[in-house]
This record gives sequence, structure tokens and C-alpha cells, in this order.
Amino acid sequence: MIESDADQLEDTVTAMQDAMAFASDKVLGGLELKTDVNRVYWPARYMDSRPSAKAMWHLATGILAEVEEERLGVRTAALT
Repeated sequence: MIESDADQLEDTVTAMQDAMAFASDKVLGGLELKTDVNRVYWPARYMDSRPSAKAMWHLATGILAEVEEERLGVRTAALT
């Protein structure tokens, strides 16, 4: 996932795809993985609809809420 100013988006996407291809080539001994692009524009936000992704998001935000509670000494609502 990347973030970019709208007027630089295409250059940023190309640079990231080049970097991912280079990294996969080096790590996988010559196998270059392809990447796909899913553009999301403000005010929308990316949401992965797979059940496993939703479960991971719930876990991560729950942990963040616990850390924040410990830090502040108060109960907070988990991000959903």
C-alpha cells in the first residue's frame, strides 16, 4: 500500500511496481512477481473485504485499544 499526492500518483505507482519487481527478483532468485493496482481516492478508504482481513483488522485495532488503555489508564473503544 502506498500513499501519494494525486498529481504524482502514476509516477509513484510505477516506482513502487518497479521496486517490488526488483525485490522479488532478488529475494526469489530471478522470479519477478507482478503487482496489481487498486486506486482509492479521498475521502474513500481501502477496505479488504476478505474474512481473514477483517479478522486481522479487528485483532490489530483491539491490540491498539489495549495499548492505549494501558498508556492512558482509561478504557477506550476499539477501532472498527
